[in-house]
Amino acid sequence: MVKHLQKFAFWLVGGWLAAGVPVAHAWTIVDLGNLVNPNGVSAGMAQGLRVSNSGAVVGVSENAAGQYRGYIWRQSTGMLDLGTLGGDKSVAYGIDDFGYVVGGAKQALSYPISGSHRAFISGINGGTLTSLGTFNGKGTRASGISPEGGRRVVGYTVDSNGGSMYSHGFISAPNGGALSALPKPPGTSYCIPQKIGVGGRIVGLCDCETNCRGFVSYNYGAGTASLLSTPQGSKSRAFGVNANYVVGGVTTPPAIERPVRWIHFPAGPSLANLPLPAGATGGIAGAINASNQIVGRLDGPPSGFYGNGRASLWQANGTVVILDQLPEVQAAGWVQLFQAFDINDNGWIVGIGQFANVAGLRAFLLRP
Repeated sequence: MVKHLQKFAFWLVGGWLAAGVPVAHAWTIVDLGNLVNPNGVSAGMAQGLRVSNSGAVVGVSENAAGQYRGYIWRQSTGMLDLGTLGGDKSVAYGIDDFGYVVGGAKQALSYPISGSHRAFISGINGGTLTSLGTFNGKGTRASGISPEGGRRVVGYTVDSNGGSMYSHGFISAPNGGALSALPKPPGTSYCIPQKIGVGGRIVGLCDCETNCRGFVSYNYGAGTASLLSTPQGSKSRAFGVNANYVVGGVTTPPAIERPVRWIHFPAGPSLANLPLPAGATGGIAGAINASNQIVGRLDGPPSGFYGNGRASLWQANGTVVILDQLPEVQAAGWVQLFQAFDINDNGWIVGIGQFANVAGLRAFLLRP
């Protein structure tokens, strides 16, 4: 997720074919604004990273000082700055269905040198941030929280610069309690959890400095942890999970990543490619909801994150929807939706896009 905080160059492209865009109902797209100028359209960056089933959105936005800050957005309040732990940066990576938010924030520089980055959990709906402390002598970042309650937090260690190489994955005790090591699949050196789903199913990626592999773990880390099936010579990453499936991406030579879905329960992991519409060369699946709807990004040549990336939805029947080709999105003035990061069980989608004639990148909420 660190690279998602970088500012990317981008190029607007056409020629994509969306197969079977639904027309039976209208969509509504909401510009979530940013912390640069909450009362109007302005430059600056904001991303919607997670959306709860109650419709609260969390993510990261630049503020007027050019600092990255985690936020919570609700219909009744708009975008609210979550603050930090004394430093100059925070990012919100997860929210449960009760309004508790988790992420990473910087403290004021502290010694010994274990890094000033700390995982945090907030009070309800963006209340006071509480540090989850260090783990194995390193700084920490929280990447997810159990959606159904209990406040079990997953995350990983970071170095003094916020890097995640050679990280230790961890899971907290209930209510954001003590951190303990998240078991790794056999034969792996380190793993980075990305998401925790209902029932304590955890997904992420392992050993990405050598041959990145997606993994799935069960029962809040107390069950087995297994690498996901990947074709010989390929790499994989896992980002989303529900009761039956894991979603992510598989990269095959020559370094083309495409969106995939693994069946993980009740059968063993088995891999299936998600369909690509005409004009797409690859992409990534980032989240899946209880109805087996999947969101992510499709790429066309040349591949990239916020260049030619197009936020996309795979319906449970396999239909692919390029979200910025929806008439309601175009009518609202959006020229491109670059990536969709999450979808809740009501089908609400969050991500990042751009308006016509506005320099900044904007967080969006798209509702069917």
